[in-house]
Amino acid sequence: MSKIYLINIFISLLILSACGGDSNSETTNIEDKSESQIPKTNVAEIDKINAKIANEGISPALLFARGKAYYEHEGYDQAIKDLDQAIVMDSTQVDYYHLLADVYLDYFKSRQALNTMEMAVYKFPGRIPTMLKLGEFQMILQKHNESVRTVDKILKIDPLNAEAYFLMGMNFRETQDTARAIKSFNKAIENDPDLIDAWVSLGNLFAAKKDPIAETYYNSALNIDPENSELSFVRGNYFYQLGKIVKAKKDYMKVTQLDKQNSPAFFNIGLIYLEQDSIAKANQFFDFAVKTNPVYVIAYYYRGVCAEIAGNKTAAISDFKQVLQFDSEFKDTAERLEKLQNAG
Repeated sequence: MSKIYLINIFISLLILSACGGDSNSETTNIEDKSESQIPKTNVAEIDKINAKIANEGISPALLFARGKAYYEHEGYDQAIKDLDQAIVMDSTQVDYYHLLADVYLDYFKSRQALNTMEMAVYKFPGRIPTMLKLGEFQMILQKHNESVRTVDKILKIDPLNAEAYFLMGMNFRETQDTARAIKSFNKAIENDPDLIDAWVSLGNLFAAKKDPIAETYYNSALNIDPENSELSFVRGNYFYQLGKIVKAKKDYMKVTQLDKQNSPAFFNIGLIYLEQDSIAKANQFFDFAVKTNPVYVIAYYYRGVCAEIAGNKTAAISDFKQVLQFDSEFKDTAERLEKLQNAG
């Protein structure tokens, strides 16, 4: 039995399952509904689309729009139903397949996600963005050999495709083939010097080897996008791990200026001040961390440590109690709390 024949059977089965065996019945039912018969969802965007469906009738575009809205609000079953029906009505729209695959993946239905992307590649042969997405899904699902084969097919079509080389590098990195990962990431930036993820990936690989050239790669990424708070955070972590505290703190401070809700950056600055015995400053930044993330357990713990060191028994007890509410076995919190409560 040929591969094409099998794929055609698969497509037919998918369409039948989406329609419940009758491609016209669901469409007719939706078209017959008046606006008052379509239930309200309390999601303004979805209700607006429902109103359009009631007034204008069903269409693939409206189903796609509603499926996307359901997906964004974690209504995965409804999103799948709408996107399946949109594909039945118009199988020529590649975005429908892409979104359906995303829904399946986020809904922990990895087999269906992969099947959807394989079908998309079959339906739209030679379309590089679709092949790249298939390769990405294969990598995410740890099908690295399949992903590499997909990348090879892309490179036969476009030998200079930087994203393909990047994806190749990601597969090699995941399989611990560091040498080939580095080679692939370098090929990616040769073909697209602005591909930030490739610069960062190279930085991470060299940082893991404690090779100082890592800083050069992080710098290159930040030269492309100097206002990117995530890049500054990554470089700050690199400096912190090397013990370059001044540089680390500078990067973390920049992160908090660019992103005033970045709890980890506030927390890391607090750690640096604590290591420098600047207890009041450390306490201040741990306080920022918990205010931007009220469930940041370790930040409560270290704020409690600061209060304990400063002799603020009441604040320390309060923070340690808060920690234990989140995690009754966190570090030495119970012991610290007992000691404070038993102190005269």
